[in-house]
Amino acid sequence: MIEAVIFDFDGLIRDTETFEFYSFQELFRDHGVELPFELYCGRIGGHMNAFDPYSYLQECIGMPINREDLRARRKQK
Repeated sequence: MIEAVIFDFDGLIRDTETFEFYSFQELFRDHGVELPFELYCGRIGGHMNAFDPYSYLQECIGMPINREDLRARRKQK
């Protein structure tokens, strides 16, 4: 008999958001760009489309990026 169900809404039980920010920060630094935490905060605890780090990186470097390659690299970090 199930007596309880626990839902982890990403970051409630295990802090994944901090390490996700660190991985993005490292990815940005690999491209010579800083990722301001204040800007990234729009993504935390809200809608994932509130701030798109990949679009921001593309804007900063002024050239197209391969999102899938960058996602794979970031997840490895």
